[in-house]
Amino acid sequence: MATRTTNGTRGPGDSGVQALAEDVVAAARRAGHAYLDSTEEAVNRLADLQVSVGQASRVDLVSDLAAVQADVSRDVGRAYVSAGRSLIG
Repeated sequence: MATRTTNGTRGPGDSGVQALAEDVVAAARRAGHAYLDSTEEAVNRLADLQVSVGQASRVDLVSDLAAVQADVSRDVGRAYVSAGRSLIG
């Protein structure tokens, strides 16, 4: 907890604590963005795999369904990452 002088201003040791807190917040934001980048990449790779598996079946219906499922996966992943980024700032 920060120490305060009697007139309500910050004490001499507070600037170090505040700087440390700002560093922790910045590091947490960087970690959050790295997590979201990894999540976005994983979702896109999974969607690509879904399309590949669908095409490997050589059945038009299965390929089309796999492509649609991949699109849904990408859309949901994009929404998740976008919401996370807006929360992180």
